[in-house]
Amino acid sequence: MEQKHPLYFVVETEEELEVKAKSKIKRYFTIRRDSGGGDCGEVEKVGGRLYKISFDLKEDQERVLGRKTHKITLPSGILQLTVSRTAPEPDTTAQVTSTTAAKPDTSNRVSVEASAIPQPQVLLSGPQQLVLKTKLELTKELSSLISDTLEIDGPGARQYFKAEGKASKEVIEKLHRVFIRDIENVEEPKVVKDSVPAKSLPAKNPPAISPPAPSQQAPSQPEAVVRRRSSVEINNVKVEIKMDSLLNDYVDMLIVPMLKKSLQSTKTGKSLAKKGGLPLKMKFSNASWKSVAPGEVVEVKAPEALNCYKLLFIKCWPRDGSSRQSQQQVLRNGLQRCLELCVEQGHSSVALPVVDLGTVLDSLTEAVKLLIEELRKFESTAPSTVLNIHIVTQPDEGTTVKVGNSVLIISDTN
Repeated sequence: MEQKHPLYFVVETEEELEVKAKSKIKRYFTIRRDSGGGDCGEVEKVGGRLYKISFDLKEDQERVLGRKTHKITLPSGILQLTVSRTAPEPDTTAQVTSTTAAKPDTSNRVSVEASAIPQPQVLLSGPQQLVLKTKLELTKELSSLISDTLEIDGPGARQYFKAEGKASKEVIEKLHRVFIRDIENVEEPKVVKDSVPAKSLPAKNPPAISPPAPSQQAPSQPEAVVRRRSSVEINNVKVEIKMDSLLNDYVDMLIVPMLKKSLQSTKTGKSLAKKGGLPLKMKFSNASWKSVAPGEVVEVKAPEALNCYKLLFIKCWPRDGSSRQSQQQVLRNGLQRCLELCVEQGHSSVALPVVDLGTVLDSLTEAVKLLIEELRKFESTAPSTVLNIHIVTQPDEGTTVKVGNSVLIISDTN
């Protein structure tokens, strides 16, 4: 189909974008939940720093256009784009040059001004060469900023940091040169901090925030029972446990065990088939028509009804049809292949259901232990890879999820 609905954007460098960068930009605009877009053509260079990408449907074009900015992760860093329906005039593709030329400055100083309107930005003015040099240095420094999210569970947490805990928060902000912001209108209280590079922070013994008064503390428990979410780090691999429906999770890839090459052979498979409908069933049938051995993976591009880019189905042995050792090895092979595909295809987040792991192996505890072992093995072979793993379970699945000393424990409670 010919794409008839183009959008234009300008990049900072005069050099043409690499093929891999163009591919990532196209994939971003293909994923509706990220960009609002849909099926689109290749990224085309119009001239200079001006590029365009065209969409099959006008509705997709309008959704993309409705978002002020688009942030895309490239190997070289974060690319921030502003799209427009028409190609800008030639002089707007070199805003820094034209602005500084209009206001010549014979001094050797660059004026730096921060602004939050219409979006966070830094305005530079001064001699052209100094502005360009300052821009490069500032871009390098800003790219090293890190952001983290801290979830505080328990009654009175938000009130505490607005009252008695406010002074402690301000001390930490000043000492560590960070900005801590409370996010309103969310189900769980969160604190987000934007800081300087981690290497500039003290390596040991950071000051602790004073705990709330005894009347505000939740009752102590021997181990923290996860009711919504919790996480553990395995170096660059972050494992997050979430109590929610797998169909509500937004990730790049969704891993689903299957038996006998059947879409609806597991609880998750049945839920996917119901939500994905006929489009998913047809895609699955087209992708799985050839012979698939246990431990091999069937890749299926997800239909728009699902909140992921691709589905990875691992063919597993049924519990009553093979030895325990064979079951484990098949699942290990499939998990490793799924993680390899994530890296090869440039994805950074993946989710899998706890209940189906328990279906394949004898118990949930055994399955999750196997998963953690495979994640550690994967991280040791690809230490620079950043990957977010979502282990998703539902409260009605009859499981208890606990986190303690970086060990995940999931046990049956039926």
